[in-house]
Amino acid sequence: MAARKRIYDSILSEHLAKQRQMAFVSGPRQVGKTTTCGNFADKYLNWDNTSDRVQIIKGPAIIAELSGLTKLRKEIPTSK
Repeated sequence: MAARKRIYDSILSEHLAKQRQMAFVSGPRQVGKTTTCGNFADKYLNWDNTSDRVQIIKGPAIIAELSGLTKLRKEIPTSK
């Protein structure tokens, strides 16, 4: 079965390329949000996952730590 072209793919790709910042993806069920996020990142947090939700509620410092954004890198992070 061929992969579907999803609107989230182009929106997220453009955002990450131009803004280089975190993105919150929301929308109706079963439209490909999780699939798209998995294609663009090694690590993402899912509000529907109870343990991820607990971390999100703790605030941006915890999210940055979980995402590996608290350490300087020589290379600019890129999407997959």
